[in-house]
Amino acid sequence: MRIEHLRVDDLRGIDSAFINAEKLTYLLGHNGEGKSTLLGALKWALTGWLPWTDRKGTGAADLVRHGAKGAVVEVVADGMTIRRELGTKSFKAAMIDGDAGKEAEARLVVALPRAEVLECLLTPTAFTALPAKQQQDILFSLVDGAAIDANWVRGKLTEAEAEVLKDHLATILRGQKLFDVLHKAAYDKRTKANGKRDALRKVLEAATAPDETMGPDGETEPADGDMEAEGETRSVEELAAEAEAAGEKYMKASTAAKSAEALQRAHEAAKLGVDGARSRLVRAQEELKNYAKPTAERVDRDAVAKLNTKRSDAAVALQKLRDELAGIRGQLIALEPQVVKFEAGGDGACLVLSTVACPLSEEDRAEAIGRAREQVAGLATRAGALSGQVEAALKVADAATATHRAGQEALDAWSGYDQRVKDLERDIRERGKAVEAAQAILEGTPEQDVAALGVALTTADVDMQAAREALDQARSLQARREATATAQAVTAANTETELEAAEQEWAMLEALVKRLEPAGLPAEAMKDMLGPVLDRVNAALSGFTDFELDCEPGADFKLLVERNGHTTPVAFLSTSEQYRIGVACQVAFALATEFGVVVADGADVLDGQSPMAAMLYRSGVQAIVACTVPRDKVKPGELPAVYPHGPGIVSYWVSGGTEERGTATLLGDTEQEREGEAK
Repeated sequence: MRIEHLRVDDLRGIDSAFINAEKLTYLLGHNGEGKSTLLGALKWALTGWLPWTDRKGTGAADLVRHGAKGAVVEVVADGMTIRRELGTKSFKAAMIDGDAGKEAEARLVVALPRAEVLECLLTPTAFTALPAKQQQDILFSLVDGAAIDANWVRGKLTEAEAEVLKDHLATILRGQKLFDVLHKAAYDKRTKANGKRDALRKVLEAATAPDETMGPDGETEPADGDMEAEGETRSVEELAAEAEAAGEKYMKASTAAKSAEALQRAHEAAKLGVDGARSRLVRAQEELKNYAKPTAERVDRDAVAKLNTKRSDAAVALQKLRDELAGIRGQLIALEPQVVKFEAGGDGACLVLSTVACPLSEEDRAEAIGRAREQVAGLATRAGALSGQVEAALKVADAATATHRAGQEALDAWSGYDQRVKDLERDIRERGKAVEAAQAILEGTPEQDVAALGVALTTADVDMQAAREALDQARSLQARREATATAQAVTAANTETELEAAEQEWAMLEALVKRLEPAGLPAEAMKDMLGPVLDRVNAALSGFTDFELDCEPGADFKLLVERNGHTTPVAFLSTSEQYRIGVACQVAFALATEFGVVVADGADVLDGQSPMAAMLYRSGVQAIVACTVPRDKVKPGELPAVYPHGPGIVSYWVSGGTEERGTATLLGDTEQEREGEAK
């Protein structure tokens, strides 16, 4: 990744700052002027959390510059625009090229190293401040244990050890995950082998111990549980015959009990069948008894048909009157306007052709109007009479319709009633037959005395078990007595052989477990794998220190430096020395992850004149460095006259971070200054 520019608006004391990043970018300024704010904004854009808050962003809104509505940071890297916003009441997620939410965060996860490594790349002292195990995990993650696979481990094991872990070596796991699986497998096998060894030792002790059932003269004495008591001894054959007879008695009792149980279940089922059939019969009888008749008077279909004919005739008569009334009203609608128009005409002009004189005389015209008026009056009188007839016919039709509807409803009600009565009477007959059939089945399945047969079965079972136990004891005693003389010697010999093999297996597994512990093969693998990473760190260190970084892998991991033949833990170094180690680790991590960017705040912690800039410039990574300039060298309000510059190097003067309108000013932005050598 390569950062092209950084823009910060309204964050803490920064009003608006725009940084064009080069191969080596310096942020210079007095203490407290906003350099760390700019680098913190860069970290916020990449990691999603603000360095001045906890990981939940508690109090983040207080970081918005006083008087502003919200803070914004924008980073352009490899053509990808990363933007984060902070309001006075909100904390927004990242936006990448306009995308927000989970899609944007997923793109960041792909583009950036894992969070622990990224934190080290953005803070020089982050790596050296970590606990030892996390330091080891980060170093190992940079090479991902790629070469430490099953073949590497197999080459370090003996044939016997490889055979033990054969199934677990058939894997694609690598690095520490592979060692974790193999160590657990070896540990479990060792535990199992130890248990087997202890068990064989106990068997051997028992096999070589004197037999307590043997008397002083070597004869077998009766032991507890033997079948010799009160002077009575029964042979195995006699006990076998008694056990067989008891078994036959038990089988007969079992057969009788099972048969009785089956018959009893049939009897109970028959009783339930009778009860159910009677219940269904009673319900049908009650329903027939309580089934209500229709309240309407019974009618037949012929009467309903006559009512329908009467309704139809009334409807036809009504429609005939309506048709006649409509015709008369149509004549009135057409004739009345003509009469009115004829009366309104005058001056002897024709009402049809205005340019022609009316052919009628005044007397003829008046006579014609009179006749038309008489015709209109006659039609109106006829229409009035017909209206009355229509109203009367409508009442007749409505009454006929209502009478027919009532008759039809009565016919339907009585038809439904008659059919339901027939159905219930049929159900009663069928359910009566069902009761008779169920009663016949019940009479054919008498009740059984299951309890008595169960007691007999239990007694037979107890007798059978007692007989068999007596037989087993007798046989066991006989077998012990026959085998005692030879079994102990054979068992002891076989157990000694097995125990020797178990001891050898346990010893091999014990050694294998120790080899797979952190101080064993994992430490050896760590040394093999961390070489390239440490070489990169030391290549960077050689440019501005006189010591080399080393480590002691394993359970007690230590990060060490060697100087003039002496070894010192990194934790014991001075602040500036730890800072140098951290910057060198940043360069190595950036190269290993191909992230290619390091951020170094507080570079002024280095003692004296440090060639760190030249090392960073030559390293091949992009670096953003912040340095504090004492106020006695550059007065407030002025710009420095001397600053890092040259091809691929750019310096900014950050000022006003504690005021309301802090910003960053580009230094030496001229072609002549950019053509000089790196200083």
